[in-house]
Amino acid sequence: MALPPVFPSGVATAFLYPRQTTSTGTGIGSQTQADPGNTNPPIIFEPPSALSGGDLEVWIIATGMNANWGGCQVWASVDNTGYARIGTILLGGIQGLLTATFPYHADPDSTNALKVDLTLSNGTLVAGTTTDADDFLTLCYCDGELIAYSAATLTSSFHYTLDTYIRRGCYGSTIGGHLAGKQFGRILGSTFVQKYPSNLIGKTLYFKFPAFNTYGASLQDLSTCVAYQFTLTGSSAANTLNWYQSFSVGSTFRDMVLDPWDSNYEVFDVEAPQPLSFPANFAGSPTPGCEVAPAGDVTLTFQRIHGTTRLTEGTMTIAASATTGSYSSGAFTLPTGDRLRCYAPFAVDTTMAGVFGTIVGKQGGSGARFPILELESVGFGTAPVIIADTETSANAIVNILATYSDGSTFTNAGGNQINWDGASAAAVGSFLDPTYYNSGPFVTLWSVDTISAVPNQSAATTYNLNLVATSGTAGDASSTTPITIELIPAISFSPASLSFGSQTVGTSSASQSIIATNVGNVTMPITISLAGANPGDYSQTNTSGGSLAPSASCTIHVTFTPTATGSRPATVKITDTGNGYIYQAALSGTGT
Repeated sequence: MALPPVFPSGVATAFLYPRQTTSTGTGIGSQTQADPGNTNPPIIFEPPSALSGGDLEVWIIATGMNANWGGCQVWASVDNTGYARIGTILLGGIQGLLTATFPYHADPDSTNALKVDLTLSNGTLVAGTTTDADDFLTLCYCDGELIAYSAATLTSSFHYTLDTYIRRGCYGSTIGGHLAGKQFGRILGSTFVQKYPSNLIGKTLYFKFPAFNTYGASLQDLSTCVAYQFTLTGSSAANTLNWYQSFSVGSTFRDMVLDPWDSNYEVFDVEAPQPLSFPANFAGSPTPGCEVAPAGDVTLTFQRIHGTTRLTEGTMTIAASATTGSYSSGAFTLPTGDRLRCYAPFAVDTTMAGVFGTIVGKQGGSGARFPILELESVGFGTAPVIIADTETSANAIVNILATYSDGSTFTNAGGNQINWDGASAAAVGSFLDPTYYNSGPFVTLWSVDTISAVPNQSAATTYNLNLVATSGTAGDASSTTPITIELIPAISFSPASLSFGSQTVGTSSASQSIIATNVGNVTMPITISLAGANPGDYSQTNTSGGSLAPSASCTIHVTFTPTATGSRPATVKITDTGNGYIYQAALSGTGT
């Protein structure tokens, strides 16, 4: 019988395939341990109740500083000591800063352009349509206001202009005016959402965002991360129940006693037990009227009282020979403790009798419509308005922007600017605001008192001034109320500081970056250096080129190489060589 052939075993040679190198610093191993860099300063906000569905929620947009950032953990604390992990945010968020003022405008806005720089997150925006904007499919966070855009034009690397058609105040958020340097973020389906119980309303929470790289590795030590504070207000589940104020006068006004406060006939004067909001023209309120028609037109005035300051918010008018009337007002809010007053003038018609009505508002408002002023100069400006002149002498032109809490704005112009040299206490001037009152041909004159000397600074500083309001309305006497004025440096740092944690003495850390933006109105010649207690422990390179144009940014790369153990603080220092102003961002690290 024939035997099968015999084949030798164990003598064949396998194909030779390439294998991964084992040289130090090469291969996939070093990539998986790449430094993720820090998480950018996050956007933390409570959405309007229409967006949260009435739940108490905090929403967070967080992104990274470099290409190795793969996401971050989210840790929260009520005391900044004990932290608990509440979730994870992954790569893909879109976040940046406004590069120019985005003025107040009623919804929808087809006038203004929203200009943003998304370099922080290397983000991109996809253009939408008018329908997308109307459906809020392009929803964004813009300095507290929610907007939805249609057109999105890439103007340079990571810089976009949103214009043509923008929905303002989406989901009932407050429409406002927004300055350059304020936060912007795209709200996506992946935006981080955390519910919280009602007993935490009014509490301040602390959040930390330790980053990990794109491989999910090299997680930052929680103790080295910056803690961001946020106070819970409960606005995402704001009470929107109706609030009513009924009123009636059973006789003629001349049968009443004059109010000695202003010598008019007071119909009612009530104090807001909580924030109240009223729609334009008191929409939704029943039609007011009277039992006996007047011989001539009659107007009652609705007045808001804040301390000793009186502001006209609306009117109720009944025409001659009519027994029904109508309301006229702009939308306004009444904060807790403010009063709403209704009065008839001393010279009111003597025939009319039996006036009645009910105004309807909502519980839960956004606060008072009092002005918040910001001074702007070449050295300290945030570009809310265009500076009329550059600083070519001792004095610079200072413009004033008044932003009211209902979102409307007013800017002084022409000859009403104030000359201020930034050092003396001689900033005295005035400007006219013909639109401060919601109704009627009123003119308000705001006279600005002196402001004290201001040194060079690198952080926002507030000062209190007195503004004297004088209207041309009978019964509206002059009054004085303190107003906070904020001087904001013309250089904005993002993030505001860098923390390098612990580093072995004599060794160098991974580089971290900070973005400096010129939020002023003129090109700034600058030098960038290191200063503070231990400048020799840090090194920096930058992309400034020696100057920054308005809205332009440069990136400063900083490395920490401690020369001794212990805390080694320093600063990044930007000097405006044109006028000597100094702007600084803090650096911290510990040598071990």
